[in-house]
Amino acid sequence: MKSFGEVFKQIRVSHQLSLTQAAGDICSKSMLSRFESGNHDIGAQKLVALLENIHTDIEEFVFLCRSYQVQPNKAIFKQLEQALDVTDTSKLHRLYQ
Repeated sequence: MKSFGEVFKQIRVSHQLSLTQAAGDICSKSMLSRFESGNHDIGAQKLVALLENIHTDIEEFVFLCRSYQVQPNKAIFKQLEQALDVTDTSKLHRLYQ
C-alpha cells in the first residue's frame, strides 16, 4: 500500500494544483509538503478537508492507496449485483459456496 502523502501528491500534481492551492486554509504549505514526503502525519479531518481541496473523494483516494486494488468484499458484492441483475442463479450458487 502506498503512503497517504505519496498518493496525495500524485493526485495534486495530476490536477496541476500547487501546494498553496491544495493546503488552502487547512494547513501550511510546509506541513503539506512534509506530509507528502512522508515526514509528517495529519489527522483524518484534515485529510478529508485537503482531499476536498483537490477535488477527490475518500473512496477514490483509498482505491489509489491500495494500488488500484478493489477490496475483496466489494468485488464479491459487485459480482453478486451483476448475477442478480441478469438472474444468473448458477453464478449466485457458485458465489454462495
